[in-house]
Amino acid sequence: MSNLELLSQVLFKKYEDQFQWLNYSDLKQIIKKFAKDPLFENSKLDIKKVCKVHNKIYPLIEKIQQVKSLRNLDEKNDEENEEESNIELKNEVIHSSIRKQINPKIDFKNYYVLIDSKDRNKDYWPANNPFQFDLQPSSIDMSSSNMNNSINRKFNDIHSITIKQIILPKIDITIPYILVNIQEIGSNINISNDMASNCFGYLTNPKIVDSYMYYSFEEYYDSHLTKIFEPRIELSKLTISFLKPDGKLIEFNNDLSVIIELMVTCLQKKLENTILYR
Repeated sequence: MSNLELLSQVLFKKYEDQFQWLNYSDLKQIIKKFAKDPLFENSKLDIKKVCKVHNKIYPLIEKIQQVKSLRNLDEKNDEENEEESNIELKNEVIHSSIRKQINPKIDFKNYYVLIDSKDRNKDYWPANNPFQFDLQPSSIDMSSSNMNNSINRKFNDIHSITIKQIILPKIDITIPYILVNIQEIGSNINISNDMASNCFGYLTNPKIVDSYMYYSFEEYYDSHLTKIFEPRIELSKLTISFLKPDGKLIEFNNDLSVIIELMVTCLQKKLENTILYR
């Protein structure tokens, strides 16, 4: 059973006595449209996530209840020939408020970005640690044949960034962990090491194959290598460095690649004219 089905059953049981007009299918659609998170289905459902979704959709269901109550009152006043102008005005105000929430459809899209240090601008970044990579071409001298490598896009309305994999040249020194610093993203961990206060995360237990160390991450909802942005951000470049625990740069073999794979999750807004209440 999916997290959506399980959550819909739990909240329907909670709401069915209070909102007798609410059916299971409508509740499921409300959850799907207004409490959607791209990381939701990839994690275990617990009471914290149930409460988070409840806090998002309960106010909307209450507003729908208000509309239904006012409609019933309006029909009764029509039958009794009573003045209805004030009720119609209130009804219209609530209708407008709900339409503003229902019409925008919020969705998320995942973009997978693979960055290789060999594609950096070596005139400015001669070493592979640190190095900077532009996500989109510079707006200056677009016709130049020496234009830097890029993935030809800028990311807007970024909801989260997850490091999926890092591949580093093998090093001969012995250290307990490697710090990952991405200047444009900032800190994502709480750590007693003051040198790591601005770092995005840390790396341990690599899989070593030939001349490279491989760090792969499968679970990402609660991973320290996922950062959720509130408010959302935009991103046009990445400045990446790998540090020893004392904050000093690690010297890699400059002939080898430093590779980082990211999943960038962006918010997408679409218009939808479907109204869920009847």
